[in-house]
Amino acid sequence: MQLTILGNSGPYPAPGGACSGYLLSQGDTHVLLDCGLGVLARLQEHISLGALSALVLTHLHFDHVSDAFDLAVAMEASGNACPPVFAPETPAPQRALLPAGARFAREFAVGPFSFCLHPARHPVEAYSLVIRCETAKFVFTGDTNWHDGLIEMCRDADLLLADSAFFHAEWSAEKPHLSARLCGQLAREAGAKALLLTHFPPGKDVRALEMEAQAEFPSARAAKLGESYSIPC
Repeated sequence: MQLTILGNSGPYPAPGGACSGYLLSQGDTHVLLDCGLGVLARLQEHISLGALSALVLTHLHFDHVSDAFDLAVAMEASGNACPPVFAPETPAPQRALLPAGARFAREFAVGPFSFCLHPARHPVEAYSLVIRCETAKFVFTGDTNWHDGLIEMCRDADLLLADSAFFHAEWSAEKPHLSARLCGQLAREAGAKALLLTHFPPGKDVRALEMEAQAEFPSARAAKLGESYSIPC
């Protein structure tokens, strides 16, 4: 399977960038993970709107969901049916703006992908995603701080995409995100094969975040806009 980075910023997009959005593809199946500001435009650089198989939202903060509010309009205008949308049930005001028929499930399948949602540690209802395709395991932490189940959830992941919003000197147990160092520690202790960092606040020194993670997990890389990463199945 292939992961393409459509957006890697938060809580708002950097100049020329986009907020959280990741396209997971295998054959003719294309699933969009989160749909933050700027993601809908970038999605169309890679696939047509009609090729989208599903949208999965980790939580309903605007930097992960704002472009999803316009998805039904975009689909109708382009002559396509809106694909299935999987989303948390709260907060209610944001949920009400999603395309009609949005649903919640802890486990579901889209084409060859099987999804299992794990509660994240964040100020709103939020989930991490464990996605399997044949023998491959891909984990997206979504927005989360450290919690007891994190290592086991990420155990033996072929690719771990992790929330790296803070330097460790800025981080505390009360923060809503992980630090770069904790992302590296998580990948190492879980036995992940590869680590990508994401969710970079504009103005942050991304190379320095990458280096902080590499002190714990030497092959850690910062997710780059437009790049695709293969996950062997």
